[in-house]
Amino acid sequence: MNQPITLIIPHQNQRNLLVSLLGSIPAWTILPDEIIIVDSSYQRLECEENFLFFCNQKNISFQIIEKKSIFPGHARNLGIQSSKNDLIAFLDVQTVPSKFWLQITFEQFKPSDAIFVRGSTLYAAETVKEKIIVAATFGFKALKTLPGSLIHKKVFFKCGLFIDNVRAGEDGDWMSRSLLHKIPLVESAEKITYVGLKNISFTDIIKKWYRNYKYTHHLPFFQKHKELYFYLGSILIIIAAQNWNWIAVAIAGGDVFIPHITKIIALSILILYFVTRVIFLPIKKGAGLLLINPVFLVGIFFLSTLLDFAKISAFVNGNISKKL
Repeated sequence: MNQPITLIIPHQNQRNLLVSLLGSIPAWTILPDEIIIVDSSYQRLECEENFLFFCNQKNISFQIIEKKSIFPGHARNLGIQSSKNDLIAFLDVQTVPSKFWLQITFEQFKPSDAIFVRGSTLYAAETVKEKIIVAATFGFKALKTLPGSLIHKKVFFKCGLFIDNVRAGEDGDWMSRSLLHKIPLVESAEKITYVGLKNISFTDIIKKWYRNYKYTHHLPFFQKHKELYFYLGSILIIIAAQNWNWIAVAIAGGDVFIPHITKIIALSILILYFVTRVIFLPIKKGAGLLLINPVFLVGIFFLSTLLDFAKISAFVNGNISKKL
């Protein structure tokens, strides 16, 4: 059964994932009556004939909008502007919804005053490497996301469209604007699954973290790096520890000698970082019993440290580039 919903999917050079996502749609318990793919791939996108036949059989309007070298926000904006319906659903090619997703989300929309059903995404992790990445980044609990959302088009007249000239973070920026404008919303009762971590390397995730933070740190919704303050503060504390006797004389008027104070301070900072980043935050994000395994602890520690340095580098380089 079709409903007056437009499904928008940005796509760039991930045809296999797109084919898999589109191939799941025939099993959905309700169907959108319009599907728009906004494609910015290097090569022309060709859809499977059987899917095109399905859309024709079910009277689903299907179109591909081709626009080279655009970012996800721009792609979503083109889809919104081309849509015929008032209700807009969003998915990414790396997200996998259940067959009940659209039905449950649509049913949440109808009886409430909400005009925004906000998506909920779980990050899939099967291998040890993937679980380390999830523990150090997104966490094992569902996150509030734009993919998986169902939004009335009038919300965009009030909040505006997505920022179209940034590589990442445009969805977080838009959702923060929806809160600022006090858009009536409910949280989706049906979670979708993000499968983009499959076969990803540690190097890839570090590069992605660097890229995303470089493009998002200047956006209004972004909170400045707590990691930066932690590292700068730690350096200052260690410098102070190295000069403890001189500081004690200057301030207290006496020589208060503490043996090995520099080593003690440095080790205390390292322990604080380890406990916070490797134990407290992963537990808060749902890592649970994984932390019993020393392999996970070591992996989370090293990956977290590299990710934090990548974020700080992105922050510094972004500000230098902006000034230049």
